[in-house]
Amino acid sequence: HPGEGRLGLDGVTTFQVNPVIVPEVSNPRMVSVSADNSFAIDGARQLFCWGNNSAGQVGISTFPNSNTPVPIEP
Repeated sequence: HPGEGRLGLDGVTTFQVNPVIVPEVSNPRMVSVSADNSFAIDGARQLFCWGNNSAGQVGISTFPNSNTPVPIEP
């Protein structure tokens, strides 16, 4: 579902029935999705988050949503 940037593909507004490559996450090792957000850990063990950020869920200071993966710093 593309709403609130959950696919991580900036500008994509249609449903996708097959897996898609998220360019910002190279060599993904783990992916997790929820109703509002998506998360991934890449080969370098960097955590990325994207999707609904209405209450700061993505961990960035911009609101409301992130349409592309954002690296999360510890």
